[in-house]
Amino acid sequence: MNDELENLDINNSSELGVAADAETWSAKEALYAFDTDWYTRTSQMGRWMDIIGDYAGDELFLLEGDSLLSSVLDDPLLAVGKEDDISFQYLHARYSFERTLKEYVKRNAVFEVAFFEDLRHMSYHAGSSDFVLTSRCLARTYLKAAVKELRIPLHTFQNLNDPDWHRFAMDRKPMFIMTDDGGSAQAGERLQAETALNQRLFVYEILTSGIAVALMRGAVFKDTKIFSFIYEQRRISNNRSIIDPRIWMARECAIVRLNAKLPPLLSNVRTTSENRTEWLLNAARSVLAGVEPGDSLARPFLYIFLAHGVILDTLPVSIRAQRLPTFSSEVEGYLRNKFLPSLFISLERSFPDMPTFRDVDLDGRVFFYLLKAIPPQSLTTEVMSNLIGLNHTSKLSKMRNALGMDNAVFSYPFVGPSELADLPPSHTDQNDFRVLPFSHPVLDEYLSQVQINTAPSSFPPEAGRFDLDSGLGKVFKDNMHWHRPGRAILPKHLGGEDGKMQTLDSKARARALRADQRFQAGLQLQAQSLTGALGKRLEPITIPLHGKANEIATTKPRPVHAATSKKMTSVQRVRQQAQTKKQTKKEASDLEWWSGKKEGKLWALSRLPSLHSRIQETDLLLRNPTRMAGNWLVGEVQLYRLDLELRAWIDHPTRDSVSTQDRYRVSVLRMIKDQSTRATPTVIRVLSSVLSALGFATLTASLLGAGNLPDHDLTFEFIKVLKKSGSSVYPFMKVTEPPMHWLLRCFGEYMDRSLDSAPDPRVQFDPDRWQREVLDSLDEEASVLVVAPTSAGKTFISYYAMERVLRSSDDGVLVYVAPTKALVTQIAAEVSVRFQKGQRSCWAIHTRDYRIHDPQKCQILITVPEILAIMLLSPTLARVWTPRLKRIILDEIHSIGQEEGGAIWEQILLLAPCPVIGLSATVGYPEKFNTWLNSVQAAHHFKHRFIYHQHRYSHLRKYFYLRSAAQAPFTGLRQHKPTGRLRFLHPVSMLSSAIGSALPPDFTLEARDCLTLFQALQKLGDTAAVTEDDLAKLDPTDLIRVISKLREMPDSQETLQAIVHHLTDEEMYKTSDNLLSIAPKIMELEGSLPHLVSDLYAEGDLPALIFSFDRHQCETHARKIISFLEEAEEIWRTTSPEWQSKLQAWELYKSKAKDRERIKERAQRQRKEEDDGVTKIQQDTAWEASFDPSDPSPEFSFAGIKTSYDKTSLESDLRGLSWTSTPDWAIAAIRRGIAVHHSGMNRKYRNLVETKLFCFNVTLTIRGTLALGINAPCKTVVFSGDSTFLTALQYRQAAGRAGRRGFDLLGKVVFHGITLDRVQRLVLSRLPPISGQFPLSTTLCLRLFNLLAGSQNAEYAVTAVSTILSLPQISIGSEIGRLELLHHLRFSIDYLLRAQLLSSDGQPLNLAGIVTHLYYQEPNNLAFVALLRSGVIHRICDQSQGKAAHELMLVLCYIFGRRLLPRSAVNEENLRPLVKRYPSMIVLPPLPKAVEYVLNEHDSLILRIFTGYAWTYASQNATNLGSDDQLPLSGIQMPVTSSPLDWDFGRILRSTALTTFVCSKFVSNSGHTDSFGSIEELCRNARQGIHMNGHAIPSMNNIFADNESGFRLNAYLLDFYTHGQVEPLVCANGIRRGDVWYLLQDFFLTLLTIKTSLQDLLTKAAKQEACAQDETQDSGVPDIGEVDLDDGESVQDDGFTRPRGVDNADWKVYEVFSSVATDFEAKFRKMWA
Repeated sequence: MNDELENLDINNSSELGVAADAETWSAKEALYAFDTDWYTRTSQMGRWMDIIGDYAGDELFLLEGDSLLSSVLDDPLLAVGKEDDISFQYLHARYSFERTLKEYVKRNAVFEVAFFEDLRHMSYHAGSSDFVLTSRCLARTYLKAAVKELRIPLHTFQNLNDPDWHRFAMDRKPMFIMTDDGGSAQAGERLQAETALNQRLFVYEILTSGIAVALMRGAVFKDTKIFSFIYEQRRISNNRSIIDPRIWMARECAIVRLNAKLPPLLSNVRTTSENRTEWLLNAARSVLAGVEPGDSLARPFLYIFLAHGVILDTLPVSIRAQRLPTFSSEVEGYLRNKFLPSLFISLERSFPDMPTFRDVDLDGRVFFYLLKAIPPQSLTTEVMSNLIGLNHTSKLSKMRNALGMDNAVFSYPFVGPSELADLPPSHTDQNDFRVLPFSHPVLDEYLSQVQINTAPSSFPPEAGRFDLDSGLGKVFKDNMHWHRPGRAILPKHLGGEDGKMQTLDSKARARALRADQRFQAGLQLQAQSLTGALGKRLEPITIPLHGKANEIATTKPRPVHAATSKKMTSVQRVRQQAQTKKQTKKEASDLEWWSGKKEGKLWALSRLPSLHSRIQETDLLLRNPTRMAGNWLVGEVQLYRLDLELRAWIDHPTRDSVSTQDRYRVSVLRMIKDQSTRATPTVIRVLSSVLSALGFATLTASLLGAGNLPDHDLTFEFIKVLKKSGSSVYPFMKVTEPPMHWLLRCFGEYMDRSLDSAPDPRVQFDPDRWQREVLDSLDEEASVLVVAPTSAGKTFISYYAMERVLRSSDDGVLVYVAPTKALVTQIAAEVSVRFQKGQRSCWAIHTRDYRIHDPQKCQILITVPEILAIMLLSPTLARVWTPRLKRIILDEIHSIGQEEGGAIWEQILLLAPCPVIGLSATVGYPEKFNTWLNSVQAAHHFKHRFIYHQHRYSHLRKYFYLRSAAQAPFTGLRQHKPTGRLRFLHPVSMLSSAIGSALPPDFTLEARDCLTLFQALQKLGDTAAVTEDDLAKLDPTDLIRVISKLREMPDSQETLQAIVHHLTDEEMYKTSDNLLSIAPKIMELEGSLPHLVSDLYAEGDLPALIFSFDRHQCETHARKIISFLEEAEEIWRTTSPEWQSKLQAWELYKSKAKDRERIKERAQRQRKEEDDGVTKIQQDTAWEASFDPSDPSPEFSFAGIKTSYDKTSLESDLRGLSWTSTPDWAIAAIRRGIAVHHSGMNRKYRNLVETKLFCFNVTLTIRGTLALGINAPCKTVVFSGDSTFLTALQYRQAAGRAGRRGFDLLGKVVFHGITLDRVQRLVLSRLPPISGQFPLSTTLCLRLFNLLAGSQNAEYAVTAVSTILSLPQISIGSEIGRLELLHHLRFSIDYLLRAQLLSSDGQPLNLAGIVTHLYYQEPNNLAFVALLRSGVIHRICDQSQGKAAHELMLVLCYIFGRRLLPRSAVNEENLRPLVKRYPSMIVLPPLPKAVEYVLNEHDSLILRIFTGYAWTYASQNATNLGSDDQLPLSGIQMPVTSSPLDWDFGRILRSTALTTFVCSKFVSNSGHTDSFGSIEELCRNARQGIHMNGHAIPSMNNIFADNESGFRLNAYLLDFYTHGQVEPLVCANGIRRGDVWYLLQDFFLTLLTIKTSLQDLLTKAAKQEACAQDETQDSGVPDIGEVDLDDGESVQDDGFTRPRGVDNADWKVYEVFSSVATDFEAKFRKMWA
């Protein structure tokens, strides 16, 4: 959408379908022009996402007030401001308003409410009748007061030009505004175009001011998430000038017209009211002042209105639930057109400033009933006393006197019957729903707690056509492979069934074998690139089979030295003597090798011509692992290297400069620090003298010991740096600032990082304390949740647990669950090199794409969550595999909070039969998540420990890439000089933003940051938050505390800003605000990226990962870098004498090829004669031999920089890609050391990138693929371009890749093309808390029954189900209690029974297979099965092939792959030009009537079932639920009177009140009962205490396009099926180019699943004789996942033929489905060919 904002230009009115020559436009014309050229496209590009968990987190956002009020007041059930109902039920409005706000509050949203007065017409419904308008006007003021009473921050601005708004936006920086877009101008309401235009331009101005927008109307509150469309912001400084001025003029005219429609009384001066009585009196005076002569109704009606106001505070909410009484048309007309509008305006103009709820409570129906209850006589005091009681009458008389009304009686016109019998009777919706009988040996114990009425019969009448010749009640057995019909999950000897399967021929088997060999070869290559925690190559651990050894130990345990009094045996003495002799001999050999005369290395080094060459050669010696094994020799050579470094410093021409001194001091101190661990006393003395010469004498004791090796004389003369007097020989070496300051400034990243580390025999490194706690937990067989930053040292946990399982038995299984396939592959590579056990492989991979080794025979299974969840719910595996599980590792466990797939993680935790290990670096509020996890583990009877480590091993240093109009010419990487556009971001300098108040837990300061902050505080002196004591302590914790204090104190903002100014980079401070706060255009972003990468090269900060959050942009970034290098290379080659000379030398070399060949042959003959037949071929080592002018020049390539990826390996890998669909630009990128990684690249290419990731210096990727847990460390992470997906969570996940442990002590994070305020928000945002989803869906209930039935109630299955039903809280953050869960389960069972998916004894029936296989599509999977069962699918398929396929595809598009279009995008006027230009229809046409009828009927069944559930639960638990008399958010309790209301009107209300059990009493205030129109209505209006989870109920209502939100369904799938083109999907359907592949792939997989399930059903229905079964075990898990577009053989070509006995109608259904799947696949493959 940024592109749309960037390219916005609607000044060219000639292209618009409006009166282009007109001087002015009407609101409708201006709206059409604006929508056509911008808003339609913008709305299509909106991202549907969780605005809290996946976007805002803890960031502040605004609810735009009038859109919020409209969402409440437009509720059709609310009797406020409705043309067909003269009620004013503000109690119901207050309840709905609080309930809406509570939806945000309970999801931990950080929001405030802002009203813009120019937008008030949206909530007013300007242009409506005076009654509607004035009623809503009062409601607006009434609900605004409610915001204040709720203590939610409320702001009021005139418009976006209000200076107060500008100050607020600058100070508070809201992340987005949730508002409405005004809808369509064709909504049928007067002045709708004016309102829509005003609202639309408001959205435009917000977006172009740099604030994102979320749509309020149509937002979905699901579980703990809030979903809506997010429109991405892009700040444009001249946002008004690029809009045709006629649009702005039309808007101004529209506002004038809207204001003109407001009632005149709204312009009256407000009257101040202090309390309720004063408010009512002031309003009454205003009404009386406007009474026309001859109006005989106004005074008595006003008097009765005051009477209603007097009695309200004594009426319980239950008796205020009344139906709307009827009046004569004359009286109703008077109330609607005269009295009530005047009253509402008077009440609004007199509204109190800070009222409480009871101060402003009104009730139209109580007022109306009081009108009708007055007897046909004069309104005397006696009459009123009898009617409302003496006390109320006394208060009413005082008000009457205050108004100056005549105390004498005045006649009251009779408006209705006075007899009580004629008033509407009390009503209760009796729910006679009865559930079908059900019994199950496992569940009866739990379901017995749910007391419900049971129907006498077990099944409803037959309702199914699609019985597949098997009859009703055919049991579904989940014992066959999901995607391979006829293949049993288990072999026959383990209880599996025989089945027919296609036998692979020898060619296919060979192809499969080669594919497996290629994959494992790649895995081995990847394993070779992996390193351990210390940066060293991994060493394999050989574990004997359990029969040989069962101890838990590593192959190289760390020796534990303990005092012992035992005497040595003779054998031990001999061994010790031999070892001593060997050591002595080794030391003598080392001494000779190093210092031998004329042969020793020391002598050879002294003969080298320069100091530089001696340094290089010494560095090579130190990298010799064989020779440098002895501590004495290592120390001696290191000391010699230190001597050379000091001499180099002395000889340096700029030795006196600060930068040179700092560089050499750092180098010298690092050498001293490294050598201190292996030093002799003589070496210690030398090092001490160097420290003293540098000015660090005070560090000697802490940095150097006494020398832990036997003393030796030095073999060379060390340079003298210290005089006898103690002064330095070279004064420039001595630090001139306080030593501690210099250390903080220059040496911070080299300081010791360990946290209470100590040796531990269980691992081969010195673990920190928290790591030892983890080891202890694993040894105790406890579950453990570990939350620690990336690079903190979590990796070893998984491998220690694996080793324990491998050593403990030969049968136990550990499952490692990773969120991505890339991480699965990498973990498998590391496991393959770490562990060897016996002669067989001990590990296996199982993903949706592929399986390596047998998942059921391995001991370490590496998989993804979906596969493990399927395996845990597999009934056949529950008997033989699941009981073997010993440990489950859930890496990146925070993924449980994601909408996509999060419920799967929850299911795994709920079903896990063994202890779990949860690992993550990014869990927000981890204590809260751990509380829930601990309860789950306790229910499984496992110990659980929580280990929270907050310190990252290597710091992340942030940089901002400054924009620049001038780009220096690029002449090659070697000549490139840094541009200086990478500017350092001090963590405290980012506090200039007022985002939030509390600092995030991961806010840290490097050593040098502490110093600069301390210096800034020193300059300020004493302040309210900073004392001398604070300045005296240079401790990061104290400094952060001071900053937090300054940030939270309003009167310290000036001090904080002064600190920020001091710490802000000078260049950034001088940069204009436009360059910092306005994101660059796409062309500028792409154009600057090559210069950024070149800067990283020049600074030595490669390799780098570049994250772009759009797949298409990721590819264009890579292409831009490649073209940049190629163009510069071409220019260089054309003009470079060096290149021309090299070409000439190469040509000359080629011309002498024959001469070299003759010389080579002659040499070979001579050697053959001399060596007696042994020929040694000498390779040509000349550079010309490997030179290829078509290869990239090193100056224009990132390949080969600090990598071992040689040309031979490169060419071999590229040959492997030659037969794939890898595009040419991607091949060219690899040749230049650049890689792209996202799921859209073919699998072969991705495998190469993952395998050789360490060999690429520039890798461009998108979110998720290389950010989640994968060992893809780099020195620098770049975020290129902004996105709604770039959240606090994604930022931390991706940034954590920077800083390679074992390689880098510091990681760099660069923000490129992102505004500074956005950077501040990312860095300072807190991670959102993990939110869960209600996991016990209807499909999961069916799968649990499948688990129980198929496993014959195996122990694991029974335990899993029992545990779930015993949990006090089934989901994270859920309000669903255990008893409610049981009720939900019981009524889900009833639905499954009625849907004929479950038998009365808990056996899944045939169509259950399709439901379970499409579990991820609920409730759409149930809708699909309902259509199958009804026979409507058969009727659709019983047409001509083309028509049947098209109509079936239409139905499938309604059910699967649904994408909504906002209301404005489906405006016919907006769609017309797009439909005319592109072949897409854009909006899905209506469903076939027969399909719609079936789904409606099925939805009615669901509504009856779950209404019955709610009614039964509420009626049976009325005592436990308590009274429904509290407002949901404020907790205000309505009057609970103990008196019998023994006055006439009280008895009338009590007798006519509506009785409800399910419907909230507050909703009944508008006359509603326990009768609901939809599941959504049921859930929204259920009373307090009934937690109806609408998203866990399989409602079909969401399938229909025309819902209340006004959204329609995008026809992108049907359009693609029709035309097979990508461009129309992007330009017309509004699908982001980077999302197209994923969406089409998901739908394609659904087609495959349906097709395979139908094959299985038809095969079973055929009742054929069982065929011989290949006894190969299978997990039964689908292995068709991501489509490999390079596979030459179609996955559709499965050779399935019509089974014997299948009737024509059933076979026709399969044929049409197969045809649709085949056609869709053909277009899908062709698209990427």
